[in-house]
Amino acid sequence: MDYNNNSGFTKKEGQGSLFANDKKTSPNQPDFTGSIMIGGVDKRLAAWKRTSKNGGTYLSISVSDFQRTQAPSMTSQAPAYSGGYNPNHAPVPSIEDMPDFGTPDNDLPF
Repeated sequence: MDYNNNSGFTKKEGQGSLFANDKKTSPNQPDFTGSIMIGGVDKRLAAWKRTSKNGGTYLSISVSDFQRTQAPSMTSQAPAYSGGYNPNHAPVPSIEDMPDFGTPDNDLPF
């Protein structure tokens, strides 16, 4: 299966690319990042430069799913993430679900 990403590059099954991680800010972050097509699904690649016990160098590689990122909703009334709450599994109320409080009272004493 061919995969065409935004760059116009056609990725084929079992093929991928790694690029130097120029945004690395800590030793735990990968030295290289990229992607590979496995089973028709684009997967994330991460690689770290390592040194073996006998002094040889090699790459330690990890394959994982891409993490979805969502732009925050400007109309969302959902509470902020607080540990046990997962915003991907909680319904977000719509404006139609909100109670109607009528016209605001402008004669408040404060």
